[in-house]
Amino acid sequence: MTPKQAQFVNIFIEKGTIQSAKQCAIDAGYSEGIAVVVASKLQNPKYYPHVVDELERRRAELNRRYSISYKTHIQKLAELRDSAEAAGNYTGAIAAEKYRGMVAGLYIDRKEIMHGTIDQMTVGEVEDKLIELRRNYPFLASLRLLHKTAWKGNLAENLAITFLLKKGNLIFKTIHDTGCVDIVTIDKRGQIHLYDVKSVSRYHSGKKKGRRISRSRTAYQKKLGVELLFVDLDNNKCWITDHV
Repeated sequence: MTPKQAQFVNIFIEKGTIQSAKQCAIDAGYSEGIAVVVASKLQNPKYYPHVVDELERRRAELNRRYSISYKTHIQKLAELRDSAEAAGNYTGAIAAEKYRGMVAGLYIDRKEIMHGTIDQMTVGEVEDKLIELRRNYPFLASLRLLHKTAWKGNLAENLAITFLLKKGNLIFKTIHDTGCVDIVTIDKRGQIHLYDVKSVSRYHSGKKKGRRISRSRTAYQKKLGVELLFVDLDNNKCWITDHV
């Protein structure tokens, strides 16, 4: 292990819960321009297994020395709580136990508690990793949440499936995002039904404000015998329109 690597291990073990891995690398002597990449690789056994082994050894040593974990921390607080209810005010004892958790790295600040997730990364390390991912995979920046119209359609379809399942139907979902049929079912009598799921829309202005906008089948849907299954997302209600 090089002197810089050894210094990184020392700083990361000592300050890794209060500052980012990038800052630990900078403090160890690495330049700021490569600190994010270096800090990430030093924690990756693929690149530096000897450094990772030393980090794990030091963490295990600290765990043995202080004998504290998230589970025991919560159990101790529960014991103090129960004792407080039975005998008096244990505010000081509860605060002391909380500080033990902070020393062990369970607390990042007053609002964030580490549960050993994301490979024991601190918030700063997660932020550094996100920056690295955005740089290495620029296409991630183009990803967006579903448009409101899309998630309304997905929600309506799932409510429709639940509605049909409760009626004892076998459900078959089409693989196409768009088309004249959304769901195929076989009912208890063995009859096959084709459904086009429609989320209810309402007029937002004018004399018809609040009234449902009329939806009808296409000529091709009528030919196939497709039924319209309406979903009112405002009231979580579903119904199948009778077609004459």
